[in-house]
Amino acid sequence: MNSDSHRTQFERGTIVPSHKNTLCVSRPLLPVSVSRFIRKFDSMRARLLPTLLLLLFGPCPLVTQESRIELHNLSSAILGTQKNFNIFLPDGYDQEDERYPVVYLFRGNEREWANPTEDGSRRGNIKTVADGLYGEGKIGKVILVMPGLSEPATDQDFAFVLNELIPYIDRSYRTLPSRWLRGMDGFSYGGLSVLEYISAIACTDM
Repeated sequence: MNSDSHRTQFERGTIVPSHKNTLCVSRPLLPVSVSRFIRKFDSMRARLLPTLLLLLFGPCPLVTQESRIELHNLSSAILGTQKNFNIFLPDGYDQEDERYPVVYLFRGNEREWANPTEDGSRRGNIKTVADGLYGEGKIGKVILVMPGLSEPATDQDFAFVLNELIPYIDRSYRTLPSRWLRGMDGFSYGGLSVLEYISAIACTDM
């Protein structure tokens, strides 16, 4: 390699002479503006890296659990059989420690409140209604219990609700166990059952 070639490449910053009359390769010197940019980028990357890692690998944001209807059964000593009931739990029930008022809904069969295709007039079920009213701010969060009763309900049915079902619900779910925060409603035979049930509990603390 001739001296002109050495000089040209040296001026470009790619070849520098060593102390032993040998040549070694070096990176070209970067403009000052580029060097500043690289330093700023490295500093920014160091600051943002923890945030990026948290976003990628940190805990997922909490998503509110949707309301739901569950079918359960309770062994009744009074009736001598297993009694089914549906229960509506409001959204976020498993994520909170709040207690809720309870409304008991009566009908001939427990499925009639929960089944959206029970008859041709249905446009959803009790979950649809409760979610809609809550979303409009017309009601607060509430637990709904839907037991199946005889048609018409018998004294044993009332005894089952009073002495077995209500205590079981208050033990097993986060209710507000007070007669002032416990309601009831019914449809058809269920409405008649409510009237008779009110008469049955008039002299109790339920």
